[in-house]
Amino acid sequence: MIFVHGASSDASTWFYRTDPDLDLIGTQYAMEGYDVWYANLRGSIPSRSHELASFDPDGDFEFQRASYWDFDYNDMAEQDIQAVIEKVIQVNGDCKKATLIGHSLGATVIPNALSKSRRARNYVSQSINMGPCFIPDGNLFAPGLEISNEQLDLIEGAFDFFNIESLFGPSWDTDLGTICTLGLLFGFGDVCTTLTDIELYSE
Repeated sequence: MIFVHGASSDASTWFYRTDPDLDLIGTQYAMEGYDVWYANLRGSIPSRSHELASFDPDGDFEFQRASYWDFDYNDMAEQDIQAVIEKVIQVNGDCKKATLIGHSLGATVIPNALSKSRRARNYVSQSINMGPCFIPDGNLFAPGLEISNEQLDLIEGAFDFFNIESLFGPSWDTDLGTICTLGLLFGFGDVCTTLTDIELYSE
């Protein structure tokens, strides 16, 4: 299990206790036998050091600070997430695939990372993302098909109404039937066709 924190934060947020009677989520997984890891994305306080002196977020010279902060979310997705996964698998030894759990920024860079990696299915079993910082594009599900924000709101409302909690979840066959029926009724049936053809990373 690899936990990836949100924006303006670091891995310590996963240790905030909101209910003193409950174990932390990482503790719960560890007690169930999972190997639990916490990522600190670049720019967070624990990850501010750099191998090169010319990259210093608190350096005396402007070029040091500019060099360090010259990255964006795509760099985190394309480089950092993959590096974290590979490190976990290398250190663990027995781990074949990892489960990624992201919140906020973490839930944004994880799907970005997986969408750009042809090898994702080789080392990721599943991804759980809470409160991602992005609005999905209709083209994500049906390339070439324009889905308006109103239609996305309708889909979200239908998911809530029919208690569809997860794409490809345990009741996916039933949920997909519901989605396809709604698609035909409201004019976005291509979404059904595309979702039917999507290959899961964990297969």
